[in-house]
Amino acid sequence: MAMRTPSAWWLSALFVAGLLFVFVGQRPLSQTDALGPALTVLGTALALGAAAVRGWVVYRAKGAGRRTEAVLLATELGALAALATYALTGARATDAIDFASQEAESTYLAAMRAGYAILFGLALIPKLVVEIGLGVARRGRFARPADLDGAGASQSVELPKVRELAWSGLTIALAGAFLMVSCHVASERNARVDVSYFKTSSPGESTISMAESVGEPIEVLLFFPEVNRVKSEVRGYFNDLERQTGNVRVEEHDRMVSADLAREHNVTEDGTILVVYQGRNERIRVSSEFEQARRDDLRTLDGDVQEALMRVIREPRVAYFTVGHGELNDPDTRAVLGAEEPGLTVELLRQRLTMLNYEVRDLGMTEGLARGVPDDATIVFSLMPHSELLPEAQATLVRYLEDGGRLFMALDPRGEADLGALGERLGVRFRDTPLADDDMFIPQRRNDSDHRLVVTNQFSSHAAVSTLAQAGPRAEVVLNSSGYLENAEQADPASRLDRTYLIETLPSAFADETGDFVFDEALEERDSYDVAVAVEGELSPPGEAREAGGEAPGDGDDGDDSDGDDSDDSDGDDSDDRRQHGDDDGESREMRALVFADGDMVSDALVAQVPAHRILIDDAIRWLGGEEEFAGAVESEEDDYIQHTRSEDVFWFYSTIVGAPVLVLGFGLTWVYLRRRLLTGRPS
Repeated sequence: MAMRTPSAWWLSALFVAGLLFVFVGQRPLSQTDALGPALTVLGTALALGAAAVRGWVVYRAKGAGRRTEAVLLATELGALAALATYALTGARATDAIDFASQEAESTYLAAMRAGYAILFGLALIPKLVVEIGLGVARRGRFARPADLDGAGASQSVELPKVRELAWSGLTIALAGAFLMVSCHVASERNARVDVSYFKTSSPGESTISMAESVGEPIEVLLFFPEVNRVKSEVRGYFNDLERQTGNVRVEEHDRMVSADLAREHNVTEDGTILVVYQGRNERIRVSSEFEQARRDDLRTLDGDVQEALMRVIREPRVAYFTVGHGELNDPDTRAVLGAEEPGLTVELLRQRLTMLNYEVRDLGMTEGLARGVPDDATIVFSLMPHSELLPEAQATLVRYLEDGGRLFMALDPRGEADLGALGERLGVRFRDTPLADDDMFIPQRRNDSDHRLVVTNQFSSHAAVSTLAQAGPRAEVVLNSSGYLENAEQADPASRLDRTYLIETLPSAFADETGDFVFDEALEERDSYDVAVAVEGELSPPGEAREAGGEAPGDGDDGDDSDGDDSDDSDGDDSDDRRQHGDDDGESREMRALVFADGDMVSDALVAQVPAHRILIDDAIRWLGGEEEFAGAVESEEDDYIQHTRSEDVFWFYSTIVGAPVLVLGFGLTWVYLRRRLLTGRPS
């Protein structure tokens, strides 16, 4: 019986195997010194040899068999052309070409890569379709010379079927090539329309400032599969950051192809982002699966990048939290004092400090609060102590500020603590009368007690609240039974301090002296009350104050302008010079302190629900740490939670379940009624 084709089916298999060897040698094993090049040479030789044998068969065959082999040879020549085009994208080929610019080289490589991909498709898809159509029956060996002559040569294969199969495969390949080119053009045009609710976060002001602040470019290595939608989203974010700062270099790597680089950085999973700067690196993990990434990672990418940048551009810092006085961060002592309330914790503040590359430690009497603040402290927090700080602890904090320390202190009318000696030295007095506002408040319990949930959007232009000040009326913070602050007589005339009141209530607020949540015109006064203050400058020790000719601490000074509203400018235009003042050894002693009259402002209950409180915490930490140039909100595309009361939920439930069908039914009945009246001719 005559052979169905002059050549055996496994000749095509050898050709395809050669191409696979080239692929493995050039991609997964490209970083190896010997195996990759060896497989490339072997695969090329195998493909060329199979094509040469096919050419010999075409030369010997006759009739329909010859034309069939010619179709298969054409597909193999197309694949070899694609292989040659691929070779023109290698380093040796590009080095031999003198490109006019980097852009010209990029255009050349993009065109050649698209070209070899299209050629491979146009060659291999028709070949695959034809081979499947022919099958393997009676094609296990090459035809003998006798099979190539006579009637057997023309009847061995159905040539029209082969041609139809080849054209069908070519049509599929051309359609795929058109789609690929269209996608590439759209990508180059950078035109993207997103009609869904999803959006990857964009670089925020703080992230941009961090990237601009460093002296050398920041390297970003993206380890994703070559074709991956998540990679496109992540690359878009870093392209924006690179364009706006000019200080970021982004590289894309396939973990399997760049095996040595992945091994060097211990990258074992796709979706790994490495941020590298001056030998330090920090990794960000996002899912390489788009649906999971859009749900869990991409919307908050800016926050993750900001955290990674902060960890690589500077060394870690230490923040100390005082304990032992019933502070928000000290649940043991708060439990003893019976002061627990839902949400009255500061875990979110601790998390934010960790994200900003701070190590959080406790500072109690056993850790040195009675002797001295540790030398590695960048910021000390004392949050809503419910009992007065011991005199030794107050003295320690005063000495810390005299040496140029940074203090964040939050008080609250519900506690017994006061500023004490700190207030005397800083020139600030805390009043524990709760504030209320019967005009601007949060309706929570639907009674007069809600007047203690005061809302305000009045911020100064100080760096500690700059982001909120720039946001304008949209930025609102909530005060919960807040006290207020005012100027006090400063005990140290020689101290050169600037006091800036950061946040004040709206003029409709009043100090609730009677405690009944209602304004009493005879006893209470509406005013704009200060609830936060920033103090900065040099706090002179008592000895230095006396040497400067001032009175001893506690003696007072009627001429101290800290009692007036212009206390911030008490030293005229020398404030910038004062901030550069140092000791004889050149070390700066400029202190910074933030005092809040409401401990709830940094509690989890409000930080979790009110975005402005998160921004307030970030800017406060950055200002105290001397990094106010990094101020700015973290960009996030997370959905805001919509909360309803139970009565609102009931209303919306019945409106959608019952109201909508009733509305549709009513419209239909009305339409039918009017239509019948019109058809019968009677007036409606």
